[in-house]
Amino acid sequence: MRAGRLVMRVAHIVPHRWEGLFTQGDYGMALAHWVLKDDNYARMLRKVQGRYVILDNGVFEREQLAPSQLREASIKIRADEVVLPDTRGNPKDTLEKSAKYLQGTSTKRVMFVPQATSIEEWFQCLNAWTGAWIKNSWSEKFTLAIGVSAPRVSLEDMTPLPQTRTVILQGLTNCDYPLHLLGISSPATFAHSELPAAHQAGVRGVDTSLAFALGVNGVLLTPSAKKIHLGDPSKYETLNTNQKRLILLNQRILTEWCEAGVGDERIATHWIRQTAKKWLQYYAEGFASIEDAMRACKMPSGRYAFLKLHRKEVYVRPLTHFQALEGQEKEVIL
Repeated sequence: MRAGRLVMRVAHIVPHRWEGLFTQGDYGMALAHWVLKDDNYARMLRKVQGRYVILDNGVFEREQLAPSQLREASIKIRADEVVLPDTRGNPKDTLEKSAKYLQGTSTKRVMFVPQATSIEEWFQCLNAWTGAWIKNSWSEKFTLAIGVSAPRVSLEDMTPLPQTRTVILQGLTNCDYPLHLLGISSPATFAHSELPAAHQAGVRGVDTSLAFALGVNGVLLTPSAKKIHLGDPSKYETLNTNQKRLILLNQRILTEWCEAGVGDERIATHWIRQTAKKWLQYYAEGFASIEDAMRACKMPSGRYAFLKLHRKEVYVRPLTHFQALEGQEKEVIL
């Protein structure tokens, strides 16, 4: 599938304590070390019918399991696809680990994640894997997807090389295998450059905990938001109402970005109202003010620009203390 024929899907990584974050038909990215640590988390992943479950190996959380444990986790949740073992920044280890795990995987669908410390090395790793895939006729037993993460600065510094994933995506427009974005390191880079490149390349989806992590911390998802890491799942034993509502709005915003192929500071008012209807009896335009809908979603207090054209609402966007209104915008204060 290529640009224009694709709607990217978002796999939101969340703890199990609030199952309402998943809906019928979604696909989910499960963290293998959580599956083995928490039976409730595993039970939640199996509960919703129709969900395509991808099992992540936990390398980015520094919790990568042994091959036998990864197989145990995939069987426990009946995973549809497994992310093959890899080593951040290290193509040699990644190729060896992935090939070895194929000998005993419990799934027919697997995802290979090229690792490198440069763009050139990333493509060398990818080509080495796809070459081995063809040579060993692995396609007769398995279906392959490619996970796209950024190269690392070095083997000693695991910081992602900035802007490199956009360049990689631009080089994958003719890839023969399904592509999947792994995580979001910078909301601004993702919204403005990675998403357009991902649509052009025909990427099938993205997995991320960003919308959840921001919402838990009371932060609205915009391109200017700073990345917040998920951390230990035990922190989320309970969620208050404010957190739950903002998480849902953030997830809607992120999903809409992925469908549109670009992110923006402007938040369409119908996204806000559609989220607010879970808590407001009267949520539609003309029945509830935009301020009421925004408060129902527990959007952070502060200044917002609100645009309404020809008596029809268009968007709101957060304003910093010194930002001015533009055009026909009006100010809303929460």
